[in-house]
Amino acid sequence: MPTLEIPNDASIHTLKNFLSVNASLFESSSPAKLRLHPTWAYMDPLALSMTAAWGGWCQRSGLKMQIDNMAGTHINYAARMRLFQHLGVPCTVNLEEHEEAGRFVPITQVKTSSDLETVIANVSALLHLDREPNGLAAVRYCVSELIRNVQEHSSSPEGAYVCAQRYSKDIKRVTIAVADCGSGISQHLGREYPQALTDSRAALQLAMRPGITGAPRGMYGALTCPPKTVPV
Repeated sequence: MPTLEIPNDASIHTLKNFLSVNASLFESSSPAKLRLHPTWAYMDPLALSMTAAWGGWCQRSGLKMQIDNMAGTHINYAARMRLFQHLGVPCTVNLEEHEEAGRFVPITQVKTSSDLETVIANVSALLHLDREPNGLAAVRYCVSELIRNVQEHSSSPEGAYVCAQRYSKDIKRVTIAVADCGSGISQHLGREYPQALTDSRAALQLAMRPGITGAPRGMYGALTCPPKTVPV
């Protein structure tokens, strides 16, 4: 049974442990299981978007989803970020939905150019960079590039899953995550560069070289240049 384990802290700071405990995630047996920590589970946008992408893969593979420990206040945040909606699992949590604009972007599936434009606008609202157009343009360009890479190169039927959160209590920061369950860098580049199929380090090095994957059309793509305020 493919099982995704959510520890009590699933964040960028604990990513190594999160990936380690889920190393055998893509087994093809049925059903699939999401196991939340029994007492408390913190999931930042990274974990939320990765979990949603995995859920999309499960549904594509015909795997029915089961969830362990879906009780208590520790799942309120995940529910508000629409995790269970993307997993196709009913959620009975009663939430008072506060305004999300400028505070967070719940898990959003991006498959079309229109989806991309909408999520870029929503992410931009989190940044509060109206007085810093250069910084805003740079972030918009980076997020657009990440999502377009999924759309053009991953071969993921579900597209990309995007999630973001603005934190301002202690250290002001914005966390933005983009995830997919597509073919992966090695498989994609392996069509033209066989060494990428057996050497993940070589695949990553190839992916970072200009011109290897080609520049697709679209927002900031081959037919449009990045805003002039963005260093290139």
